[in-house]
Amino acid sequence: MESKEKIRVSLLLDRDLVETADKIMKECGYRSRNQFYSTLLADAVADEVTDKHKDILGEKFAKAMETYEEEIKRAISKGLFRYAVHLEMIAKILADHYEYSEYEVDALRHEAYKNVRRLRGKIPFDKILAGYYVDHQIETPLPMEWESEEDF
Repeated sequence: MESKEKIRVSLLLDRDLVETADKIMKECGYRSRNQFYSTLLADAVADEVTDKHKDILGEKFAKAMETYEEEIKRAISKGLFRYAVHLEMIAKILADHYEYSEYEVDALRHEAYKNVRRLRGKIPFDKILAGYYVDHQIETPLPMEWESEEDF
């Protein structure tokens, strides 16, 4: 609280209260009683004002959070879309390079969907690298054509 006008105020406080306040003041890193008591008083006044106007502040805070939440959702959605585009590009490059047929790519995709759905992402990456999928694959015949995304 930097103010051009400061007023000297004398207070009469219990000795135990002052000793406890001095201990807390040192623990919190305040350099003087003046700084410590000024901060406490400013916080108490702010709490009182906030309590009197909590309905208005709550509404404003809720509106601000809604706006912020929408911005976050939009940013995450854009990021996931870009990520999916790049993954699709990598998948196409690998499929072309290793000369996989469209059916083989669909079969791999179908198996990946089954594994992810079944495991719900709960297998650590080191187990995947160690061959967990190979040892625990689901044995089901693959459909020749996909009718919708629900087939996955």
